[in-house]
Amino acid sequence: MDAFQKRFAGRRWVMGTALALSLVGRGDAQVTGVPVAAPPIQAVQGQTDPSVAGVPETVLVPEGMNSFASPGPTPARPYRPSSPVLVNDQVWFSWYGSASRRAMLTPNMFGDLTGTRSIGFSPFSIAVTSPGTAGTAGSTGTTTTGTQLNAFILDGGARGIYTAAVGSTTLTPFVTNPTYLGASISTAPFQQQFTTTTPVSAALPATLPLTENAIVTAAIRSGLGLTIAFNPASQAVSTVPGGGSILYNVQLVYDTTTTATTGTGGAAGTAGSTSIIPVYTLFLPNPSGGGIVGRTKVATDNSPIPRDRLIANYDFVSSAPIVRGGMDFNRFCFGFEKTLFDGVTSVEMRVPFASTVNGTTDGTSSESSHAELGNIALNFKMLLAGGEIYSLTTGVGVSLPTASDVRIRAGNVDVLKVINDALICTPYVAIGFTPTDRVFGQAWAGVGIDTTGNPVKLNTGSGLAQIGKLYDPYGLQVDAQLGFWLLHPATNKGILRGFAPFTELHFNSTLSSPDSARSGNMAVSDIQGGFDETSMTAGFVAQIQDNLHLSTGVTLPLRNKSNSFGDYQLGFRLNWFFGATGEARERAIPYY
Repeated sequence: MDAFQKRFAGRRWVMGTALALSLVGRGDAQVTGVPVAAPPIQAVQGQTDPSVAGVPETVLVPEGMNSFASPGPTPARPYRPSSPVLVNDQVWFSWYGSASRRAMLTPNMFGDLTGTRSIGFSPFSIAVTSPGTAGTAGSTGTTTTGTQLNAFILDGGARGIYTAAVGSTTLTPFVTNPTYLGASISTAPFQQQFTTTTPVSAALPATLPLTENAIVTAAIRSGLGLTIAFNPASQAVSTVPGGGSILYNVQLVYDTTTTATTGTGGAAGTAGSTSIIPVYTLFLPNPSGGGIVGRTKVATDNSPIPRDRLIANYDFVSSAPIVRGGMDFNRFCFGFEKTLFDGVTSVEMRVPFASTVNGTTDGTSSESSHAELGNIALNFKMLLAGGEIYSLTTGVGVSLPTASDVRIRAGNVDVLKVINDALICTPYVAIGFTPTDRVFGQAWAGVGIDTTGNPVKLNTGSGLAQIGKLYDPYGLQVDAQLGFWLLHPATNKGILRGFAPFTELHFNSTLSSPDSARSGNMAVSDIQGGFDETSMTAGFVAQIQDNLHLSTGVTLPLRNKSNSFGDYQLGFRLNWFFGATGEARERAIPYY
């Protein structure tokens, strides 16, 4: 009996010493003021085994581990601390999704908004025919049909620009080979001037009434083969909306009449009218760039660690280039992320919507306060490797075409329609790093690929017909973050558990040339070309109790207007962690 007791006591001393040394020597940085050891372990009645030694009462035993059972941990609790612990001659190392306790507490990337620039529609002219009023039968049964031709004089480069001098009544051209409704006006260098009915004032009006230039009228009459009469509604239109420019485009209006004899006493014919919609260049939101709501980047409000969480975001963007000249809009986004396979992977969905411009316009104005659904974003993430210092992740984001189509309407007739049909996939890699308990950071790199494109349909007088597809350019997305816990979540037990400022750098760039769709002299394309956005974000994150993160930040562009998605972006991020993630976060804090 004495020999058994000595052997039992010796084994208990060896196991207790090994466990204590393994806990002390884990290599984790300790946060001042937080004890490592948990309250003494109490033996469970009925669980005694004289052949197995227990552990010292002051040594922390991981949850789920029965110190009185043999040979090792019980399988009841799947999430356990990331410390190698020698228990019953076995090494037990298990953690949530292979991520470290430091990584579990790190905040998300704040992120930025991006999207392709507005697309340009540069038509030569659009004719839309609608039924008119029946004419009156004459004694000879003649029916008169009136048609009005209304379009700009344009050169081969679709400019048609004339100059005006203050105090003068003369508009001087500097174009060659001008055309009107597809008919060439002159093959020689064009030197025909136009005269305004009033001198050009110093205020540089938006429009100037014109008198007829007989030479131009004769050339148009010959080129079109029509009988036309000059209409005083002809005018010069400033190239700057609202006036204030010495550059003007000449818009000529002519009336034509054609007659058809149906016999004496014949029935009245039906009058028809053709309206020619003259458009120099219209700027429209691009559906593949998130429509008029903005694209959801994979890095925005995200972490390399798969997590169970609910998501709520708000952003105000100033002067975003979704329409010509830019526009302010308010953007909201709600969603969730759910882990799978013991926290190694996750699936995420976000639904954005915004108070922004209406996707349907008459070509001259748009509703500027309109609720619009954006493109729903899905994200699939997998943790490849993790430890106390780093976490490596890969995945793919998918943008679904749920935003509205973009279209131009004249009355009740669709003139142009860009159908939101693009499925954009963004494969990416991300790494999170936690070199100490307080320092955290992450970096993301991905490439957006338009797999289907957006069909473009145009009405040339007989309904909408597809003229091509617009494919979004390949888009590179690179994001990096660095932050520091001023108030660590393990050092305070109040409502505010943690507080950390952070800074981020974002880079978005097009890797291929913009696409276009054409039909004759009409074109729909990204006429502003590619872009290279560089911006910086500064903000802070607050941890409320164990599982609520609230972040706020401001993103400012570091490059010129053509290479920025707005003048600035102000946003808020709210994340509530639940389920296995919430449990793992709560268990991580006591081990500091």
